[in-house]
Amino acid sequence: MFSLDGNVRYWLYNRPVDMRKSFDGLSAIVVGKMGGNLRDGDAFVFMNSSRKILKILRYEEGVLVMYAARIDLGRMHAPWNGGPGDGSVEITHSKLVRMISLVAESTYVRRVKRLAKRLASEP
Repeated sequence: MFSLDGNVRYWLYNRPVDMRKSFDGLSAIVVGKMGGNLRDGDAFVFMNSSRKILKILRYEEGVLVMYAARIDLGRMHAPWNGGPGDGSVEITHSKLVRMISLVAESTYVRRVKRLAKRLASEP
């Protein structure tokens, strides 16, 4: 239980999602718009329009689990295709990790952190 690794298939919903949705709302998107089945063991990834919040929904050993991440500075890269209709794009575990970790390494985030340090050190 509670495992997300390279052995899981990841499906990224290709539209922004209202992050007030929880288990039932996201499950409805998986079944109704993505054409997925929660009981297959796949992980379904959702992002909000500002690309600062990410949720992952997965059925593990009889339990529906939701993982959530919120970025303080910067935004995650969203590989949305922007095409018509709803659907999903399969992504790899490494691409999912890169989507989140590259935010912390972006030039914008480094610049904001330097500015914050400089402002904090000024009298």
